[in-house]
Amino acid sequence: MLRIVTIAASLALLLSACSASNTTTEPRKEISYLRGPYNAAFFRRHGESEAYSAGFHFHHGKEHDVTLLTPPADRARMDDEFDQQVYSFVKNKKSKVGPTMELYGPYVARVAWKLYRVIDWTHMHHEQTYDIMASPRVA
Repeated sequence: MLRIVTIAASLALLLSACSASNTTTEPRKEISYLRGPYNAAFFRRHGESEAYSAGFHFHHGKEHDVTLLTPPADRARMDDEFDQQVYSFVKNKKSKVGPTMELYGPYVARVAWKLYRVIDWTHMHHEQTYDIMASPRVA
């Protein structure tokens, strides 16, 4: 009984300390890149290239979690397995659009979600650049 009272009191103290502090959670609802019809232009005009690009996004998103969550003794084996996963993802075009970094790297995204937003925007920027450079009007 004393243990339950102690746990309840500790929990109440913790909750009151959290609610009374000046700390807040950081919202994740802001837009990471400008919205516009041009964002999907690469997908619409160069769908197959976008599907290959999605494989590279998969690799880039997941590699951070794989590296951090794999014990050093298992890294050689995991590298081989991960290489095969990436190869399969690209070869079989498992996604038609580039996924967000957080989708495949949720562990690292807990602390580096702003970095992941920057990388997602950079991927979008690259796709916009590829779309422009592939235009016959640029040649």
